[in-house]
Amino acid sequence: MQKRSMSFTAMVAAMALASCGQAPTSAPAPATTSATAAEPAATANTAQLAYIVSQHSPLLDAAARTAISQDFNGAPLSGPRAQHQVTADNVRCRSTNPPSGVPECSVTYSASGEPVAIAGEDATALFAALAAAGIQDDAGMGHITRELTALQCTVDDTVAQDTPANGDQVAGFSCHFNSAP
Repeated sequence: MQKRSMSFTAMVAAMALASCGQAPTSAPAPATTSATAAEPAATANTAQLAYIVSQHSPLLDAAARTAISQDFNGAPLSGPRAQHQVTADNVRCRSTNPPSGVPECSVTYSASGEPVAIAGEDATALFAALAAAGIQDDAGMGHITRELTALQCTVDDTVAQDTPANGDQVAGFSCHFNSAP
């Protein structure tokens, strides 16, 4: 079996994630930027997180939400290619410990300041997406909370449309965020 070596950029990204309290993932993000105090490192495994948050965002118009959905689901675009910005002040999910049933999730967008409740399959997928993005569980009495702040994602239609998905990895989705305290 051939052993894969980690590139210097991937190694720096893994160390940056580890220093932020986030576990590195087995597949580092292809386009990783350096982390500073003001701008956290891009995190791998964030396509589903960006997708779910975008579909409930009052900050995006219907055309942008449709394009992001088409990118994520591998469908051809129905409009022109663009780059879309998906932002949220806070993303939070809480589930029973051990997890059973549908978690309670909410997203606070800067436009309203009021949390938007996420329910059903989207809540279950968001809870899993937070873990996949490296958000650590905050366990309390009978519950688990996963939370992040300052979410900033870029979805690039050109990259998403021109790059075949590799399992759960969907190209063209890049996110930065802070783990909640």
